[in-house]
Amino acid sequence: MEWSPDRGSQVRYGGGEVEAVEALADRDVLRGGARHVHLIAALTFASVLGWGVLLSAGTVLIVQGSLTLGAAFLDAVVTEPMISATIATGGILIFGLGLVLLDLKEVRVANMIPALLCAPLLVAAGPLWPR
Repeated sequence: MEWSPDRGSQVRYGGGEVEAVEALADRDVLRGGARHVHLIAALTFASVLGWGVLLSAGTVLIVQGSLTLGAAFLDAVVTEPMISATIATGGILIFGLGLVLLDLKEVRVANMIPALLCAPLLVAAGPLWPR
């Protein structure tokens, strides 16, 4: 893969020019990679922790499956700005977790989890406020 600063966001990848964002945001590649990472992590945990990992697979399937199905139903309602607000809020929460892990600041991140629901609701209610 070649990149030159004078070409902007385009890169040469596999003989054809594609946008760098599109090359990095290919959802099929990300989903496939996540499956392999989860498989390797599960095998590693199973070798160390034993049968408990195998027994927890059913619970993980139910929880993650219900979240995926719930997200599929919300697809018609959720807009791009709502997703962006949720991602930004999640980034702030992860930053707070980093501060806690590094012992720099005591941030009560668990108290801020409802903000993940409030952020898209505030974006949805934005057009209702008078200017």
